[in-house]
Amino acid sequence: MTDEKIPSELDVFNSEKKETTACENCHHPSPLEHSFCPKCGQKLNNKLSVGILFRNTISNYFSVNEGIMNSLFPLVFKPGFLAIQFINGKRIKYLHPAQFYLSVSVFFFFLFSFKMKEEQTKTDLELNSKFEKRDSLNNLEKKVTDSVAYSNNKIQINDDDNNKKLDSLIAAKAPEEEMLKAMGLTDKDNRLTKLLYTKALKFYKKRGSGILEAFANNIPISFFFLMPLFALFLKLFYYRKGNYVNHLVFTFYFFSFLFVTFTAVLALSYLIEIPNWLVFGLICAVNVHLIIGIMRFYKEKPLRTFLKTSALLSIFAIFIIPITVALIALISLILY
Repeated sequence: MTDEKIPSELDVFNSEKKETTACENCHHPSPLEHSFCPKCGQKLNNKLSVGILFRNTISNYFSVNEGIMNSLFPLVFKPGFLAIQFINGKRIKYLHPAQFYLSVSVFFFFLFSFKMKEEQTKTDLELNSKFEKRDSLNNLEKKVTDSVAYSNNKIQINDDDNNKKLDSLIAAKAPEEEMLKAMGLTDKDNRLTKLLYTKALKFYKKRGSGILEAFANNIPISFFFLMPLFALFLKLFYYRKGNYVNHLVFTFYFFSFLFVTFTAVLALSYLIEIPNWLVFGLICAVNVHLIIGIMRFYKEKPLRTFLKTSALLSIFAIFIIPITVALIALISLILY
């Protein structure tokens, strides 16, 4: 009788054990016949090639475009619809609210940058004209004083002595400290005051060139400040209607609608001069859109919605927006 080795359970297990490969992303072992990692979802044996390099980018691009096409009509003509769909879990067909906002805002500010260059050129010309006019008046006054002996009681010419002194210091390339003192800066002033005086001196030297562009560059940042505040006030007005994220979703879609409207108006401004009645009509349309959107999203009666929305817009118009504009102006001056 020959001795035959009976295979153990371990031998059977090892014989049945399938060959595996490690995922390049998370290093999780996966059977060779699998195409995707069961842990992270990345494709296995994903060797780098030119096709792989651009495939994901192109795929994401067309995915965003398809999402925008599916979302644009309800965003404009069905206020509150997209936010309701997103909150209810229907998030594949329509574009994500934050992604939608970033897409339309980036496109708007891209077009806006060209418009700002035109406006900056006009502003620079106007400021230079005013500075040159002031310089010519100063020269005229100097000629008059050289040729005519007059009394201050009889003839008065409005002029700022500090401007004259500052112009002389700039022409003589005097130290900056002397120029700042001529503007009124004292040793007792704090660092912030000195910084503002320094920027004001720079503005004076450059005759205001580039100040409008500096202001415009900070506008996108202001919207990231305004949106969370808008959602916060919605939370305060509708504190029983879900958590803060729900209000933020509605805010993202509403601000996306604002930028779609801004983009349409900006594109139209390249073709025609926008009449005041159209601007007024658009402001009314935006307000109506917001009221309908809030009424549908929060399922509230029209009168209560109108009163709450009016209060919300009044708070923003009287307090939030002016403060934001002042902060943008201050930041623009500091970064100028």
